[in-house]
Amino acid sequence: MNHPLSGVNSTQIACVNGDLLWSNVVYSLNGPLPFMDISADLKLPKFLNATSVSIQTGDLGFPIGNSTQNEVYVSTNGYFSFGRQITDCCPTPFPNGTNYLVAPFWADIDNRGDDAGEIYYQVHSRGSNSVSDELLDEVSVFVSNSQQTVFNGSWMLVATWDQVKAYSGDPFNTNTFQGILITNGWRSYAVFTYKCGLLEWSGRATIGFYAEGDFYMNHPLSGVNSTQIACVNGGLWNNVVYLLNGSLFFCLIVSVVKERGHDSGSPPK
Repeated sequence: MNHPLSGVNSTQIACVNGDLLWSNVVYSLNGPLPFMDISADLKLPKFLNATSVSIQTGDLGFPIGNSTQNEVYVSTNGYFSFGRQITDCCPTPFPNGTNYLVAPFWADIDNRGDDAGEIYYQVHSRGSNSVSDELLDEVSVFVSNSQQTVFNGSWMLVATWDQVKAYSGDPFNTNTFQGILITNGWRSYAVFTYKCGLLEWSGRATIGFYAEGDFYMNHPLSGVNSTQIACVNGGLWNNVVYLLNGSLFFCLIVSVVKERGHDSGSPPK
């Protein structure tokens, strides 16, 4: 494993968590989570800067930062927004004044036309049906293993940006990636999934999240190097996992690396 900031950018690893004072990297041997098949579910409309309808986040809500949000939207431009529809096309690093935004690959996406890809999404609630329970169990086990904790999600939103193109980009290059939001009503995680070879254009994408105030994360490969996130560990599948609420914010880098940020002035205990 080579960390994404090895080499000439190695000093940046100390401040990779934004304004949080402390950063750690922990390696584990847990396997990655591949794409979930949701191609038969709901689709976003095929026009620029579109969003989904309001998606309710379940009876317990979705904790993010110091807030609990009750609705979320999926954007064509590669992100989830909480509390309101956001139609921003062009990515900017966090913090950028846009609270409660989670970005698997925020870029200017053009899904117009029959050959411009699709954005699918589906919602799963614990106890609603056996398929939802099985998928919630699968992601919960992955989160538990990667974060070295015990977690059992009760609500989950899965979105896939499938073979989408860049606005004014090369018409032959497409990107495919997936984002998952999962919560048990007390802890919330984002899981981003990439497959090596399926990110063909960069768009200077922002990858990470912005909760509020100083609670945000820009992935080290955001920007011009964003396509490298799909193959950075040399494997077929790569995941990034963020804990989105609480006093500690966690990030699992590329399927087998975990980063931890602390927002206090004291060393981690």
